[in-house]
Amino acid sequence: MTEIPDPLKEESQERKTSSATPQVVRLVGFLVLCGIIAAFVIQNSQDVSVRFWFVTKHPPLIFVVIGCLVIGGLVGYVMGRRRGESRLRKRLRKRVEPEL
Repeated sequence: MTEIPDPLKEESQERKTSSATPQVVRLVGFLVLCGIIAAFVIQNSQDVSVRFWFVTKHPPLIFVVIGCLVIGGLVGYVMGRRRGESRLRKRLRKRVEPEL
């Protein structure tokens, strides 16, 4: 006897393989990113001299870089919020003030 192919079964098998592909791509991308970060940390592990007013410290370079990224991100976030708040206040004033 010959078996009749079931199109629904073949379609479900195709879906299983295609749905696994984005997960694999994400996993590979995540692993590559982890590798790049690990190489960056290893290559920037030497100590550097940081002078701030009267204090001199010798932290690893990677901590200096990460600290600068965090401080820069915080300053950018705060400055962006302040600018957004002033725009919002201007819009609210225009709505509240009666036109002459």
